[in-house]
Amino acid sequence: MGERYGRDGQPGGANLASIIALLDQGRPVVILTMLSRSFFMPTDDGIVDPANDEQPEPSQRHAVIAVGHGQVDGATAILVRNSWGAGWGMDGHAWLTERFLAPRLFATANLMEAVDVSSSTLAA
Repeated sequence: MGERYGRDGQPGGANLASIIALLDQGRPVVILTMLSRSFFMPTDDGIVDPANDEQPEPSQRHAVIAVGHGQVDGATAILVRNSWGAGWGMDGHAWLTERFLAPRLFATANLMEAVDVSSSTLAA
C-alpha cells in the first residue's frame, strides 16, 4: 500500500446552521450530500436550486467543501467548491440553495487543522 493522506477532523452537525457557524469562524466544512439532476446543471450564475418536483436520489452521493454562505433570492445558500474542475458551476464553485441542500444533506465533517482551501480555479 502506498502513502495515505488525511486531515484532522471530526463529525459535524448535518444542518445549515452548524455549517454557517463554522464558516463564520473561517473554517471550511466538508458536506456529504445526496444529489439530484439540478446539481449537474448549475445556472449561469452558479446556482443549484431544485425544480418543485425534484427529489433527492439516495443512490447518488457526493462530497463538496463549503467555503462561504449568503443569500440567493432572499433565501440561505451555501457556496461550495466541487472536485469536478472549473467547468462545473462558476469556475468549480456553486451556490447550493437551502431548498436544495436541506433535504439532501446527510453528514458534515469539520476540518480541525489550519487548511488553506483556496478559492483559486486551479484548486477546483
